[in-house]
Amino acid sequence: MRRSGRPRFFMISSPAQWKAVSSPARFEMIEFMRAVAPCSLSELAERMDRPADSLYHHIRRLQKAGIVRLIDRRKAGRRTEAVYDLMGDDLKFDFDPSTGKNAKQLAYLAGATTRLAHRTLSQALGSESIREEKVKRFAIRSDSAWLDEAQLKRTIELTEKIVEIFETNKSSAKGRLYHLQMILTPVVRRRHAKKRLKKQETGD
Repeated sequence: MRRSGRPRFFMISSPAQWKAVSSPARFEMIEFMRAVAPCSLSELAERMDRPADSLYHHIRRLQKAGIVRLIDRRKAGRRTEAVYDLMGDDLKFDFDPSTGKNAKQLAYLAGATTRLAHRTLSQALGSESIREEKVKRFAIRSDSAWLDEAQLKRTIELTEKIVEIFETNKSSAKGRLYHLQMILTPVVRRRHAKKRLKKQETGD
């Protein structure tokens, strides 16, 4: 979600930045801040449905890594609160598939987001209030398929539409808070990779 005054992208490149975003809690904070920042920590906590004091450590780590910046201090009743913003609307990752640069860091980040999904699902499944609703609110799907370039493009387009729905509703705080996990990746079967490559080269 584009916010005026922020650069379009911010590159994650240094070890400190990779470490900062690879925390499930901090990655979730960044995703919400894309929609609601500039904001105070209390405003961010309200949108995330988390206690504000659980975010203090994480906002400092993001600020120290140069991903978040303090832009203002304002009066909030009798106290003064800090106002934070992201350094860019969206993150880009300093990853090069041709050389494998930062491949381990990107894989670890994917693992962090998966851990967040697992933690969120476990808490929901253990919630008595969810069980009392007797309404199906969960969808778990893991799938693989052969896609040509046109089908891959269509898949990405549909994925972007889903992301747009989530982006639009991060700041509304209406309805129920939901978590969606998506990872799209080529599948490489190592024991068959050389055989398939040879087949493609010979045109068999």
